Amino acid sequence: MEKIAEANKDYPKLKVELETITNVEEMVEKLKDNNIDFAITNVVLDKYKEEIERKELKKSENIKVPVSLPQTSLNIVYIKGHLTKVDKEFMNRYLKQKNKK
Repeated sequence: MEKIAEANKDYPKLKVELETITNVEEMVEKLKDNNIDFAITNVVLDKYKEEIERKELKKSENIKVPVSLPQTSLNIVYIKGHLTKVDKEFMNRYLKQKNKK
């Protein structure tokens, strides 16, 4: 966020839109089609590593977000091999909490 604020100060006419895309293929296609100029992601599939220029801005692990979620029940359906680290961590925590009850 600091980098975005700095760029906005240096380039006041710069238009920045934040969009969350969970599908890496969709994000890369938007980059290739010049629909977006850059993307910030924690996942780059091997098949795209040669096609796009990548630069690590900051390496972070175990980011804690102070958000409390409402109590709910979930039926979890997923495609094996298509989960991010965050997805896996959420599912593990959810299943541990459910098993405690």
